[in-house]
Amino acid sequence: MPGENDNSRTTVLVIFNENNQGPVVLYELLTKNGHPCKFIYYLNDNHANKLALKDFVRNSGTMLIGFSFASQSAETAFGLSAYLRQECQGIPLIFGGVHPTVDPVSCVDHCDAACIGEGEKTLLEIADKLDKGEDYRSSGNLVYKKDGRIIRNEINPLITDMDVLPVRRPYTEDHVAIKQ
Repeated sequence: MPGENDNSRTTVLVIFNENNQGPVVLYELLTKNGHPCKFIYYLNDNHANKLALKDFVRNSGTMLIGFSFASQSAETAFGLSAYLRQECQGIPLIFGGVHPTVDPVSCVDHCDAACIGEGEKTLLEIADKLDKGEDYRSSGNLVYKKDGRIIRNEINPLITDMDVLPVRRPYTEDHVAIKQ
């Protein structure tokens, strides 16, 4: 199963509003498919919390950082992504959620790729490709910038059978709040 080898690394999912519970399904999907995952509630944007998140990312063997946010959190996400891209170089940063879906062009200068629409298949595909050392940017639903051009990948079919998604547990030992 993907992610069960010694090279397996963690995906860190970050949300900026504790009411944004949709990404918990992404957490469940990743862990169910053998990809270790940590779920971070980043509830207050300040220097101490930026340092705490940076240290967490560096110390957890992170292979991928995912932000999920709506437009009211876009400036926080953009600022935090600039900080993490400088401090945690080489770790792909993917944006998803409402804002990246409705305005991916505003995001592509702040992340490595924006996921538009449903992220379930996309995030799992990205994790699988990173585990195999493949180019994750070929995954469906991604928008990114390459050589100054905006690239829009094909959109994955919508999930019509919600029963295929894992049951979401509200909190587990892998859920961490950073809210000083």
